[in-house]
Amino acid sequence: MNSAKSRQTQLAEAKLPQGDVLRQAATRLRTGAATMLQTAAKTAYLINKLSLMLLIPSLPGCSSSWQSPLESERNLLSRCQ
Repeated sequence: MNSAKSRQTQLAEAKLPQGDVLRQAATRLRTGAATMLQTAAKTAYLINKLSLMLLIPSLPGCSSSWQSPLESERNLLSRCQ
């Protein structure tokens, strides 16, 4: 029985580094996925800002000098630059 238990212990010890490698790979994968999602969110945010910058001057009541009738729109545009 000692040899069977010793063999099980050896197998378990051999699997420990493999588990560490898998954990490290999973961590890198999660980090990569988070970075990709963050990049996609930033891109969507910038596209939305660009759309607003192109749309707002064409709205009725807005002059071509980026003067908007609403203070909130001016604040939004100032953050776009």
